[in-house]
Amino acid sequence: MTITQKEAFDLVLMKFIDAHLDLYGYIQTKTVCEQFHMHRTRASKAMTEYRNAKPSNTRYNVNDKRHEKSYTFEKEFLKTSSLEFLNSVEVVFEKETSN
Repeated sequence: MTITQKEAFDLVLMKFIDAHLDLYGYIQTKTVCEQFHMHRTRASKAMTEYRNAKPSNTRYNVNDKRHEKSYTFEKEFLKTSSLEFLNSVEVVFEKETSN
């Protein structure tokens, strides 16, 4: 089965959310925006898609404006190490610094 480039990128987003929740216990839409250089609307849509796929994984903390890992959290999309995945994403999507 082949997938489109958009579907592949969407899967990377879902895996990123899985990994970030797993390691840090929470994620903000702002985190997705900054990591992938995307508009807040697109990042918010990704968070909604993640919640729809596995509603029991997160709960929204209104005071801190973040999605927090629930007690019943299980990685839904990522089957490998969360730390290795986040490190890989950082390498691929890192911001270039000017010297």
